[in-house]
Amino acid sequence: MKMRLKSPDYVRNQIALSGYSQNLFARHIGITSGYLSLILNQEVDPSPTIAKKISDGIGENIKDIFFALGGLKSETKEKVQLKGGERNEKAK
Repeated sequence: MKMRLKSPDYVRNQIALSGYSQNLFARHIGITSGYLSLILNQEVDPSPTIAKKISDGIGENIKDIFFALGGLKSETKEKVQLKGGERNEKAK
């Protein structure tokens, strides 16, 4: 499962209000500044573990600044298998 920021600008502001630059904040929570930048620009979606580090780092509840994307991997796999099975049945 991946997480997506609800409001990247809000998180940027909270990082600044916490007294950190993005670079120092990234180091503080144990990720690279490049990875933090990708998250804040919504070019990548972090794991729940990284999302929790970010939310804890700015003193917010994870559910207030992130939302979960998609379903469980097993659900996705079942859908793909089902679609494959439907195609095979149509081909018969």
